[in-house]
Parts: sequence; C-alpha cells; structure tokens
Amino acid sequence: MKRAELVFRAALVVCVTAWAIQASPCPQSAQTQPNLLEESDIDRLEKELADPITRLSAIAALADFGARKLYQVGSVFIIVGDAKRSALCERAAKLARMYTDITTVSLALDSADPRLQLWGLCFWNAGIGKAVQSAGRNPSVLPKEGLTDEENGWHALMPTVRRLAKDGPYRSLAIDNLAIFSRSENREFLISMIPTEKSAGVILQLLERTEMRRIGEPSKRDERFNEELLRLLADPDIKVRRAALAYIAMNWNNAEIYQARFGAIVSQRVEELRKSDDGEEKRLANWAAEGLEKIARIWLERDSAKTT
Repeated sequence: MKRAELVFRAALVVCVTAWAIQASPCPQSAQTQPNLLEESDIDRLEKELADPITRLSAIAALADFGARKLYQVGSVFIIVGDAKRSALCERAAKLARMYTDITTVSLALDSADPRLQLWGLCFWNAGIGKAVQSAGRNPSVLPKEGLTDEENGWHALMPTVRRLAKDGPYRSLAIDNLAIFSRSENREFLISMIPTEKSAGVILQLLERTEMRRIGEPSKRDERFNEELLRLLADPDIKVRRAALAYIAMNWNNAEIYQARFGAIVSQRVEELRKSDDGEEKRLANWAAEGLEKIARIWLERDSAKTT
C-alpha cells in the first residue's frame, strides 16, 4: 500500500477518534444530546440539502444524528442498538457525505457551529487526502514541482484549519490534520503554539507531532514536555494549574504514544502543590502524586522488559 494511502486512512481514523472523544467523556444533558430524527425529518433535510441556502443547517443536523455512521472508518465499527434507528443513521450519514466539495467544506469550517466544524475538519482531511493520493506524493513534504490544482484548492483552507487548531472545539483534530498533511509547511506554526498553550494534553500532542529526529536518536519530547508542564504548574491562573495536575494524574491511562516520562522537577512541583491552601488544588495534587507513581511503575516494567 502506498504511503499516501496509508496516511490518508490514518487521518480518517483521527476523525473517528475526535468524534468519539467529544461524544463520550461525560454524561450529556438532554439539551446536548444529538437530535433524534424521524424518517420524515430526514426527508425534509434531504430537500433542504439540495438548496444552497439551507444546505449547511441540513448538514449540521444530519451529521449530528448520523455521527456514529458518518465518522465510521475501515475496521472501526460503532454499533447502534435499535435497527430502525441504525438504518436512519446510515441514511443521514450518506446524505451528509453528498456535498463535500471545497466550497461547502470552507463554509462549514468558517461556521460557528461545532457540528459543522467537526464535519468540515473531517472532510477537509478527506478532501486533501484524496488530492494527495491522486498526486501520488508523500503527504508530509511539499513537492518541488508544486501542488496540483486540486491540492491548491484544499490548501487554500489551511489558514482556517490553523485558526481552529488554536481556538476551535476540535483542536486536537485540527492539529493532527495540519501535522499529517504538509508537515513541513505547518511544523513551525505548530511549534509556535507551544509557549502560550495552556493545555498539557495539547502541548504533548504538539511536541509529538513536531518532533524530528534521526533514526536511533533519543527523543527529547518528554524533556521539553516537563519544562512546559512546570510552566503550567506555576501559572497564576489556578484553573490552569488544576487542569495540569489532573492531566498528570491520568497520564498513565493514555495510549502509550502519549504516556510521558515525568522528571524530578515536575514531581517536586506536585509535592509543593500538595500543601496548597486551595482545597481543590491540594486534592488534585494528591491525585497527581498517585498518577506519577503509576506511570513510574509502567515505565519501570516497560524498560525492564526491553533489557530481558
């Protein structure tokens, strides 16, 4: 399988993950649950989809309802229990895929509606991925001979994707999209986000996506991550400190690629915050200390396995 196709498929899986993470972290209220559509609603939305004036609102409703099917890729299957609802979700997803042209995706990315931003990011991802695949090139490097017309059309939306990487509700997806396609073009932009970033998880993602090292060269990602964590743990905004502590507490539970090696400077700062006058910060610092012990054991076992 060609590299472009492999990266394209991997990029689509990012969309599934982004949707799943957004949908699952906590119980949703009735107001935030996806709209439950009946067949008559989908009939109406199909008509609205054909009209450019009502197309975006129709896509938002269809994508919201059909998300489990719309963002299902390859071997990733999300089951909808009720057979009738499953069929309606499938139909909604099929309709939501009908207008994935550059103009519609551009309008979705510029929308203030998070449902459209997610849809736009996923289909920008798919659109630029197909363009790269058609060109038969390495998606991480801009070709000397220049981009094809099709690629140029999708690349023109890059500034909007960058804006969403900074302040959109699906920042991680936008960051991954920028890193996967034309990494050489976006690397400096992604690196520039790190010094002012307030989310530990986003910082680790940015460091992971922008690190470049030779084969056999040790990674310096975690060393830099520790430095940035120390910045967050000293932030004057207590909410930033609390969020950083919570991230440390749960890092052991991350996928291996996003498990970090925490250094003594972070452990020392966590110990200092365990004496905080703020009750919630103190609680989170104690939780972070437990998390540091858990991740240290994981790394010890992992390192021991490599030497045996």
